[in-house]
Amino acid sequence: MSKKLTFKFVKQYFEDRDCELLETEYKNNSTKMRYKCKCEEVDKICFSGFKKRTKCIGHSNNTKKLTLDYVKQYFEDRDCELFEMEYINSHTLMRYRCKCGNKECKISFNNFKKGQRCAKCYGNEKLTLKEVKEYFKDNDCELLETEYKNNRTKMEYECKCGNKKCKITFKRFKIGQRCSECRGGVKFTYKYVKQYFEDHDCKLLATEYVDANTPMKYKCKCGNSDCKISFSHFKNGERCKKCAIKRNSGKNHPNYNSNLTDEEREKNRSRPGCNKWRKLIIKRDDNTSQCCFQEGGKLIAHHIENYANNKELGTVLSNGFLFCNKHHKKFHNKYGYDCNREQLEEFLERHQKDIIISIINEIIKKKNN
Repeated sequence: MSKKLTFKFVKQYFEDRDCELLETEYKNNSTKMRYKCKCEEVDKICFSGFKKRTKCIGHSNNTKKLTLDYVKQYFEDRDCELFEMEYINSHTLMRYRCKCGNKECKISFNNFKKGQRCAKCYGNEKLTLKEVKEYFKDNDCELLETEYKNNRTKMEYECKCGNKKCKITFKRFKIGQRCSECRGGVKFTYKYVKQYFEDHDCKLLATEYVDANTPMKYKCKCGNSDCKISFSHFKNGERCKKCAIKRNSGKNHPNYNSNLTDEEREKNRSRPGCNKWRKLIIKRDDNTSQCCFQEGGKLIAHHIENYANNKELGTVLSNGFLFCNKHHKKFHNKYGYDCNREQLEEFLERHQKDIIISIINEIIKKKNN
């Protein structure tokens, strides 16, 4: 622990350096105190600052002010010309002619010494209306404005595609941006959209086209007239639900097994006793998913040993496991449909820890609310 200095010691420290402490009390080395410097200047300083000081007030604050002649000569030595008749300080803006020839520029002496120059030298000079119009013309466009403010102000122009009703900033024009028609972002007409439906054997029943994301009534080529679709989805090849079912039926279905006979497929569809088995599983597990403990909702009675290879276990209660719809999908996405008990145990071990943590978090959240 450092010992606190006495007032006598501090006062003597000032006197040893030809200074006089004007205070009658010393608090600590961070508190500013009035003192008279050897140059007769009176100021305030903390004791820690006084110990670090290398110059007295007179030497540190009495910075010699530069003369106008010196500053003018400094500009001339760097091929520039100062127009001012008075030099105030290094932070005041002054008019001068730059070495690039630009006469309408201002700069502080401080910035000039750092090497800064006019906007023209930096390529930031404000362009004239004539120069901007010429730039548009060189890019096969015509500027329709009578005034140029800056490169961030939108201006009317006629695009090279013939579109006259368009606006753009000069900044965006320079980087190659053009009107909505050139970008392909023009809004479609109702007539165009209606024709597009007809060209794809469908009929648009809506009487107005808002935008590509708004659903519209239409008659599908399958004959279904009770359907809606956005133009964006229609262009992507999407159609009504009936078409989707047809498209994913039979051989087109991702789970279609070409090795099964029609007889086997019919048996798989009927699965005698499975409805009763499902009800018994739900009753046994108290209508609660045994994976995430979801109560009610869409619950699936899952065959632990897959039904296709173990039909004798198809209605055995011990071969049933109650899943929620979400985790049932996750299970089959991971293991497919040729599944067994080991896979179920592995799945539960991985997922139930995360499920329990999420449930606890939900409970805490509800209590806090």
